[in-house]
Amino acid sequence: MQEFDLFSYILDHKPSSGERAKIRNLLEDLPGIGEVYFLEEEIKIEYSSFKIAKEYIEEILGNNGLQKSRPKKKGIFQRFITKLIKTNEDEFGNKKLNCCD
Repeated sequence: MQEFDLFSYILDHKPSSGERAKIRNLLEDLPGIGEVYFLEEEIKIEYSSFKIAKEYIEEILGNNGLQKSRPKKKGIFQRFITKLIKTNEDEFGNKKLNCCD
């Protein structure tokens, strides 16, 4: 019995049917690849970690012109909240507030 891990690779665009066929042919020839699923910009790949490394799959996809999506930039509100969280952690740590004693 062979167990498969699931790996998600998010593209910067939605692949066309021709690109999907190219990706399937590229990946299904590799040992240890189970199934390849597509969901909008996301490619989900079932692979056996005993036969192939996730980093190797990423490298193959990247070398064949399939660029990963960049993380979205944080907005002003999200940056404010992140800074507030960090300040509170620096000031109070994991202790209770004085009013809660």
